[in-house]
Amino acid sequence: MNKFMKVLSSVPKKVALLAALFAVLSAIVCLLVIPSLADFPRQGSIYDWWRASNLYEQANLLRKQYKTDAAIEMYEKAIRTYPLDPRFQVGLGLSYMDKDKYEDATTAFRNAIRVDANSMDGWLRLSQVGLITNDLQTAHQAASQAVRLKEKEPVVQAQKALVWCEMGKLDEAEKIFNQSTMWGSQSPEFWLIAGKYHWRVGQPQRAEADFKQAIAIGPKNPDAYEWLGQLEFKGGKATAAETNLKKAVELNPNSPVKWRNLGDFYLSERQFEKAFDALKKASELNRSDVKCWRDLGKLSLNLKKFDAAEKELTKALELEPDHGPTVGLYVETLRQQKKYDRAEKTLKQYILTKHKFSAMLWTYLASIYEESGRPEQAAEAYNQALAADPSDSLKEYVIKRLSGQPADPSELEQKETPKEKRYSITSPPSIEEH
Repeated sequence: MNKFMKVLSSVPKKVALLAALFAVLSAIVCLLVIPSLADFPRQGSIYDWWRASNLYEQANLLRKQYKTDAAIEMYEKAIRTYPLDPRFQVGLGLSYMDKDKYEDATTAFRNAIRVDANSMDGWLRLSQVGLITNDLQTAHQAASQAVRLKEKEPVVQAQKALVWCEMGKLDEAEKIFNQSTMWGSQSPEFWLIAGKYHWRVGQPQRAEADFKQAIAIGPKNPDAYEWLGQLEFKGGKATAAETNLKKAVELNPNSPVKWRNLGDFYLSERQFEKAFDALKKASELNRSDVKCWRDLGKLSLNLKKFDAAEKELTKALELEPDHGPTVGLYVETLRQQKKYDRAEKTLKQYILTKHKFSAMLWTYLASIYEESGRPEQAAEAYNQALAADPSDSLKEYVIKRLSGQPADPSELEQKETPKEKRYSITSPPSIEEH
C-alpha cells in the first residue's frame, strides 16, 4: 500500500514536469514556424492567417526549387485560406512569371494591390511585368507608386530609371539611376536591373559587370544568367553565352522563353539538332508560341523530317492562318513529299484569298504544276503571273520554262525582290538563312 501511495503521489509532479516540457517545446516550435505578427494585416481571423502563412512559406520553398506548378497550387491554397495578405498574391504572380505567363502574373499583382494599396512589392512587380509586356504606361505608374512607398529603396529607384529609359526619357532615367546607386545594394535584383539599364543605354561592358555581380550575390538567379548569356552572344562570346543560357534553363526549366532563347542561339550557331531539342521543349511549355512552331517546322523541313514538319507547321497555321512564310514552308513540305494535290490546293487557296496579284506566288504554283506533270495548269499559272507582273525579266523566265530551257527561279527573285528573298513564299527560308 505504501509503495502504491508513493507512486500515486509522484504522478502529479511527473505530469507537471511533462506539461512544462511540452510548453517549452511548443514555444520553440512556435518561434520557428509562426510568422511574425508584424506581417498580420490586422483584419480577419489571425488563426486563418497563421495557417495561410505556413502554406505561403511552403510555397516559397517550392518556388525556390522551381517546382512551379506545386508552388502555384500552394499559393492559391494560402489565398483561399486567408485572402487579405498581399504577399500571397505577389508570390503567386512571381510563380506565373517563372512560367512566362504574364497575363496571369499581372492579375495576381493587381490583386495584391487591391488587397493593400501600400504593397510596395505589388507595385514593383506590376511595373516589371508591364515592361515585359510593353505596357509602358502601367510600368511607369506602378514604378512611381513603388517609389512613393519606399523612396530610398535602390531596387525600386533602379526600376523607375529603367522604365524612363524604355520611354526614351534618358536624362530623367540617368538622374534617377544615379540616385539609386548612392544607397548601395546587396540585392541581386538591383544588379540585374542595373545591367538591363546599362545595356539599354549602350554600355555593354558595364551591363556585363552588373549581370556578373547579380550572379555573384545570387548564384541561383536564372534571369541573370539568361541576360548575361544574351549579352555575351551579342558580343561574339559564343562559348560563354552557351554556358549561361544553358544555366538559365537548368535553374528554371519551366520558362518557354528561356528555352526559345537557347534554341535561337543554337540556330544562329548552326547546331540544328540542339536547336530542335530546345525549341521542342519551348513548344511543350507554351503551345501558343507561333514563332516557335514555325521555327520547329523550318528545322524539321531542312533536316528532312517531313512528318514532323507537317505537324509543326500545321500548328503554326492554326495559330496564324494567313502568315505567308508559314504557308510557304507548309507548301514546300508537301511538295518535297510529292503531295502535290494538297500543296496546290493550299497555295492556290492562299493566292485567291488575298494575293491574286502576286506574280511570285503564281510562279511558285506553276512550278508545282510542272513537277506534278500538269503542263496546261502550269501555263495557266504562268499567264496569271505575267498578268500580275508584265516585266521583261519575268517574261524571259516564263518563256524559258515553257520552252523547256533551264531557268533558275532564285535568280528571278534576287532581281525582283532582293530584300524579300529570305521570307518569300516562293523560296521557303533554309536553315542556312536563319
